[in-house]
Order: sequence, then structure tokens, then C-alpha cells
Amino acid sequence: MDKINVLEFIGSLKIGGAEKHAVGLTKRLNKDRYNVTFCCMMGGGLLEEELKGEKVEIVHLNFRTRYFFIAFFKLLRLMRRKRIDILHAHLFHCGFWGRIAALLTGVPVIIYTEQGKSLWKRRRHILFERMANHFTDMRIAVSEDIRKLCIEREKTPPDKFVYIPNAIDAEDYVVSKERSSETRKEIGLGDGGPVIGTVARLNFAKALEYMLQAFSIVRESFPNARCLLVGDGELRGDLENWAKKLGIEDSTLFLGARTDVPELLSVMDVFVLSSITEGTPISLLEAVVAGVPAVGTDVGGIPEVIENRVTGILVPPRDEVKLAQGIIDLLSDGELREKVIDAAYAKVTKSYSLAATAKRIEDIYERFYMEKSK
Repeated sequence: MDKINVLEFIGSLKIGGAEKHAVGLTKRLNKDRYNVTFCCMMGGGLLEEELKGEKVEIVHLNFRTRYFFIAFFKLLRLMRRKRIDILHAHLFHCGFWGRIAALLTGVPVIIYTEQGKSLWKRRRHILFERMANHFTDMRIAVSEDIRKLCIEREKTPPDKFVYIPNAIDAEDYVVSKERSSETRKEIGLGDGGPVIGTVARLNFAKALEYMLQAFSIVRESFPNARCLLVGDGELRGDLENWAKKLGIEDSTLFLGARTDVPELLSVMDVFVLSSITEGTPISLLEAVVAGVPAVGTDVGGIPEVIENRVTGILVPPRDEVKLAQGIIDLLSDGELREKVIDAAYAKVTKSYSLAATAKRIEDIYERFYMEKSK
């Protein structure tokens, strides 16, 4: 049987939830069945290391304004040269240009994964999605919340829009006590008080100013608590200044983008998501399988993972007081901590398995490839 040529198309290989999901999926795809090319609109990133040795060709385009037409021509040429059978685009801009290129080059199967609600979309973006419904074979939403909103706003036929959540491999997040202790020393935590933290892009959607405000409240009950922010983004400077204004700069560590996320999660006592919009956050799944109890906001796909006081603590968005109380509850109540850790782990390993997710996506690939090959 001939192999199927698949193009996974995403913005970059910088660390982020969508990028981690695309890389994890690519690693899990059956290489005996698929020839996979991993194409980035921009440059690479720290996640590129994970694809080495995976029998995957990595291609970097340069979709900057100055070189846009050259980059788009390279994408067209790549699709023709590789005789791509299936385009799987991730995130809006790749979904936009990737689907146009696939249409122009006659790629038989076009799949597009929607990672967020994309409430920023203006009328022209929504109009494009409505037009693209006619030549997109299947759209994938990483939360049911996203699927329902896009069906309503963009008039995608429900049978062409499926919910498949982001997922992870739980075994990747097992860290020894020795390595966890070494990590504490490496980042300067020592053996002192409780640690709350997050892994996120430092951008508007993550609303991390509320997490910092909540942490300043938590310190009234736990004066020796520390706060870790793992990730980078355009708001880093603003958040560092906000930490200074709150008087918590000495107990708040901005660690930047890191590849040692399992080790960093292992030193946290509570994981926090203060987002005002989300899909199914990979970082939340990572925290759960690492055994860290989570407090998250009631937005997007978070409540699909967190059932309040069963698999974590769920609080309203933009409410630093309730966010702080959720953190304090998990730090103060050992019985509650253990209950939510066990229940969340059982839920995530059952419903958010990367192997199962990859199989569902492979089934979509096969279904449409066989239909278009007749």
C-alpha cells in the first residue's frame, strides 16, 4: 500500500499549546503509513528538538511581510513537489494560507484544527471561514465550547466539525524526587515554602495579572510562598512591572520559555490558569499528569477538565479574590488536594490520551483519503 503524504502546517516550533499538540501528533502518526512533512510559516523553536529522529522533514518558510510572496510560492512548490495528499493546518493564519495553497495545488484532503474561540476575528475572517467550509473536508475543535461557537458564527455544517481535545503522553511527566530536588536548587527555590506556578504564553488571553494579584493575597496566609511563571511573551515586561507594584517581585520568578516543563511542574504545589479565553490547555493536562492540583477559570475547555472541587478548583475569570481562595484551599486542605489529584489524573489519562487522539485523527485522514482516491 502506498504511503500517504501529509503536510502538518503551523506557525513555528516555539513553545505553546497548539505547537506542542502538533508536535505530539506528528510523533504519534504511523510512519509506516504516512510520509510527514512538518512545515512552519516562520522559523523554528525549542520544540524542533523533539522532532529529530522522527522520520519527519522540517521546512521553515519566511512569511514576513517583506518576503511574503516568496514564502507563499515556496509553500505552493512544496505541496507540488511532495505531492501532498492531506493538508492539516493548525491555527488561523496557517489555516488561511494553507487552505488557499492546497486549493490552488489540488491537494485532495484539507483538514483544519481550531485551537481557540478566535473572538478577535472580524467580519472578513468569518466570511473567509464560511467560504472555506465548501473546500475544507473537516475542521477539528479542541474543545466543545469552540466547536459550538464556530458552528454558530461561521455556519460550518456540524458534520464537518468534530471535537477532538488536545492530549498528552502521561509517562513523559514522571520525574524522580532527586531530579525534582535538583530543579528546585537550579532555579533558586531552596527548601522553603509552597510554590504556585503556571506554564503559559505571557499574553492578554492568559490574564496573568490576575494570577499575580491572587498570589499577593495568598502571601498574606503563606508569607514564604513562591510564584513561578514559565513561558515568554509580549507582556513579560508589563507583568514584571506589575509584580514590582504589588511588592512580590522578590518571590516571583519569571523563567522564560523552557523545555524542562516536567521538572518545573514537579516543584509546584498548585498549578494556576487565570485565562479569560482558552481551548483545551496543554499546560493544564501536563500539570494534572504531573500530580499537581490545579485552579482554573471557568472559560473555554478548562471546565471540561476541571470539575469544581472534584478534579480541581474552578473559579470565575477576572476574579483575583476567588482565584486566591482556590489556591489557599488547595494549600491548606491536604485531603482535598489528594482527592482532586487522584480524580484529575484518572480523568486525563482516560480522556486525553495522545495515542487515542492520534488514532482518531488518523481515522479522519484515512476516511477522506479513501473517499477522494475513488
